[in-house]
Amino acid sequence: MLRLLRPIWRRFEAAARDPEAAQRALWAEIAREAEGSPMWGKRWGRSGAPPLTELPTTEYADYTEAFEQAFEGRRMPTATAPIRYWAESSGTTAAKPKRFPYAGNRKQRLAAFSPMGAYLYRLSLAEPHIPALPALVLGTAGSHPPSPAGVPVGYATGYFVARMPRWARGAMAIPWEVYQRPDLWDEWAPLYAVAKDLSVAMGLSAGWLARFYRSLLERMDGYWPYLTGRASPPVPLPPVRVPPRRVRRLREVFRGGSPTMREVWPRMPVVLSWTGASAAAQLPLLEPFLGGVRVRDNPYLCTEAAITVPLYDGAEGHPLHPGATIVELLPEGAEPVAENLLPSWRVEPGCDYEVFLTTVHGLIRYRLHDVVRCTGWFHRSPRLTFRSKSAFLLKVTSTAIPEDDVVRLLRGIGYRGVDDVLIGPHPCRSAFTLYVREGSDAGRLAGALDNAFREHAPTYEVERVKGIIGPVEAVTVPVSHPMWDFRIRGQAKSRYVLPTAPRDLEPATHGDGHGRT
Repeated sequence: MLRLLRPIWRRFEAAARDPEAAQRALWAEIAREAEGSPMWGKRWGRSGAPPLTELPTTEYADYTEAFEQAFEGRRMPTATAPIRYWAESSGTTAAKPKRFPYAGNRKQRLAAFSPMGAYLYRLSLAEPHIPALPALVLGTAGSHPPSPAGVPVGYATGYFVARMPRWARGAMAIPWEVYQRPDLWDEWAPLYAVAKDLSVAMGLSAGWLARFYRSLLERMDGYWPYLTGRASPPVPLPPVRVPPRRVRRLREVFRGGSPTMREVWPRMPVVLSWTGASAAAQLPLLEPFLGGVRVRDNPYLCTEAAITVPLYDGAEGHPLHPGATIVELLPEGAEPVAENLLPSWRVEPGCDYEVFLTTVHGLIRYRLHDVVRCTGWFHRSPRLTFRSKSAFLLKVTSTAIPEDDVVRLLRGIGYRGVDDVLIGPHPCRSAFTLYVREGSDAGRLAGALDNAFREHAPTYEVERVKGIIGPVEAVTVPVSHPMWDFRIRGQAKSRYVLPTAPRDLEPATHGDGHGRT
């Protein structure tokens, strides 16, 4: 595998050394495709694509009409290649999930995959055993009904699974037939995973990995006939072939009840999951199952593009890939207009920025609504860490706290839950509120959270002293309230910030400040 991935790594390293040249070449490719597309070709006319720096920024609303029309057919609205896949977002910044068309020509696929290829190269160097054993990759290909034109629809992970080369599919523990049948995934994917000795388990979030492993434990009693050859999975799934030695091993470890991952897969030293920002709050869900297996961070990626390449070199943050996606960065607090965007090589370590993307699929200067921090450099490419969605910035008066800081502060005061608190503005006054799901005792942490905010944010301390902002108040909210529904979307990204106050709770906030209303 290293031999196949090494050229991809070398192209990434060359782009990191000379990001200006890499992005000039990439813009020339993107512009050539965009000029012949229905959306951009009509807008630019015969004069063709202007320089990227002369184009305005865009939001998803600028593409909505073109994407909705394109969903009925196969013609790409923002490029000349046909649509091969519709990737649906998990709806972190909109009430309705967004759909993005992925183009199908070879150059576009290679550019989109190159951050993942460079990442797999570095991962294989850091964990040399991985190429030798099967890998568990969580994801399904085409997990939604197809478009009216028959184009597959699903999450971005499904696209990468569907486009994996044959040699990569052969290294995966779960057969291709299971990935193609989302209706069979929950029941049968754990069977194929437990049947093999794995090298690595890969999932976007710790919560997703934990749910998968919990499902395996709950279904294990029913798997024995298949593991011992006395039964076969339903058509079209392939038979499960398990060496007798593996069966004996499984009987031994499951005899005691619920074994850890280390016991089930003794040669698997690492799982891959997002570990930073709000995703870190899901790690406690996974920790009881690990048994000493380490967790390594995933790349920074989204439905629109894969952005960074983890190096696993001990430094904070992962460098972005300048040759795969054009990333421009807006300094924190600046007006989101084109003239304020900075090229990636002009950012400063320690500063926060909002992300704008120009992608091989025809998004141009697209506002991602992500906030990242530059933590250093790899050659001339900035290392970035994800901070929060800009929509999930905790803000009252002049105090603004990113979601990853909120999660860190919650952990610092002893909060160990995952899905029973939200923090947002108070419905009636200038204050932050700790909304607590009914049945949880997390409301007791309101005072400690107020103190943590005062120590963390100088602006908050000043405004508290002057009485501009009141203390954090805990409010108990019924389990049935819709504020809890938004956690389970797509791949269940953990979120802890309510951007706006829930107005329907105004009467409830006149309690005693401790969640008793």
